[in-house]
Amino acid sequence: MRNKRSKRNKGQPRKGSVCLWDLISRPTGDFVLPARRLTGHSGDAWSVAFSPDGRLLASAGKDGTVRLWNVADSQEVHTLAGDAVLLVMLAFHPDGQTLAAGSEDGNINLWSVTTGQPKPPLRWHLGPVRAAAFSPDGR
Repeated sequence: MRNKRSKRNKGQPRKGSVCLWDLISRPTGDFVLPARRLTGHSGDAWSVAFSPDGRLLASAGKDGTVRLWNVADSQEVHTLAGDAVLLVMLAFHPDGQTLAAGSEDGNINLWSVTTGQPKPPLRWHLGPVRAAAFSPDGR
């Protein structure tokens, strides 16, 4: 008798991981297995965003953290702590130097992408922030 775990598809995402697929080298649509798997969150990853230059990927997890990853080598660059609430959206400033994360408590947390240090959050929204964007000119 087979154990239930052995039936699991090896291509299925694991809790705490973000999967990246290579669409250039697999043009036929053979996406059973991801090209890379970024692991670090202790729970599900809820949101991801690429930096404007494509070199970094940010992921927001159920664990209340945002992680910055180097896309080229899959290494974690920074772990950014939120306000211990669910962070559900991510957006990079067009210059790539600031990352925003919207949360269920109505705040938008901001960090320096270079240093990983927090910037003053935006605390004016009355409900959950589930979507946000920077204007193309960064204002």
